[in-house]
Amino acid sequence: PKITTKNVIEVTCDYFSITKKNLLNGGRKRTIVVTRQIAMYMLRTELDLPFKEIGRVLGGRDHTTIMHGVEKVSSQIRVNGDICGYILGIKKGLWG
Repeated sequence: PKITTKNVIEVTCDYFSITKKNLLNGGRKRTIVVTRQIAMYMLRTELDLPFKEIGRVLGGRDHTTIMHGVEKVSSQIRVNGDICGYILGIKKGLWG
């Protein structure tokens, strides 16, 4: 199946049981921030979108915010089994 930005956002929101509105607005609760960063990472790694485009898709965030989020998740994957599991679960949701 063809993966789109919409798929990535929907699957990520479903996986973490949060609304798209919560993901896209400026919520600072840890669960929302982590979910948003994982969405950034998925958009970058699965669709190879530029940071600026990911920022636009995720509610008009600055490209440096996106760079930080992607880097944070990338570094966490190596040391945090939970993050690794989240990524695998979302990939499974995307690819069936």
